Amino acid sequence: MFETKAYSYGETKAARFRPHPFETNFSSIPTVFFTEQVMDDMYVLVDEAPDEISWLGLVKRIDNDFLVEEIFLVEQSCNAVTTEMSTDGLTKLYEELSKRKNGEKLVERLRFWGHSHHTMGTGPSGQDEDQMELFNECDYFIRAICNKEGRIELALFFNNGITIEDVPWTIWPEGKERRLKWKAEIKAKVKTHAYAPHTGRYEWPGYHGTFEDGEEDSGAKGNGVWNPDKGKS
Repeated sequence: MFETKAYSYGETKAARFRPHPFETNFSSIPTVFFTEQVMDDMYVLVDEAPDEISWLGLVKRIDNDFLVEEIFLVEQSCNAVTTEMSTDGLTKLYEELSKRKNGEKLVERLRFWGHSHHTMGTGPSGQDEDQMELFNECDYFIRAICNKEGRIELALFFNNGITIEDVPWTIWPEGKERRLKWKAEIKAKVKTHAYAPHTGRYEWPGYHGTFEDGEEDSGAKGNGVWNPDKGKS
């Protein structure tokens, strides 16, 4: 892990995180989303920590994009230029997640490592690059480097050797979970077919009747007038 050196920046107020002009190295790229809660939590960690600080997070993959849903602070040793998460701290986090519902799957979703560079730039150090070798068994992993100037720089690593630098990020839109739910239900339950005018019998539970061919529409969509008595014996 990272070597610890004994000097500190001290207290510095952090700015709120804000997107910057992304300079990614790919033309077609995913977006990393953060929930508002995660964004607030990361800000507090960066703002309160007098030096560098690390955290891990749960990631949900949504089609080609990624959502960071929850973050965790692990026992660690930090100073002005390094942050080292302890083995015991990582073990405690794994045990904590394992006790939750679908715990093993949650542990597998720890695909996000965020850390602060305090007031320094958000470009990766050599140590940051070396750290990613610890996560190369995952099919993907996201690294975030933040600072007190309000900048977050993301990199997306795949185990096939591809790395996407400066991945765009944004806040998860309010209500998007509901939209995804209905989108999935539409896909599962709503089918498209060729249009053909209906001139026969329409039925709804508790109602019976027909639209008569050639008669004018009284407001209902169809090829005639709704006659609730038609068809009754």
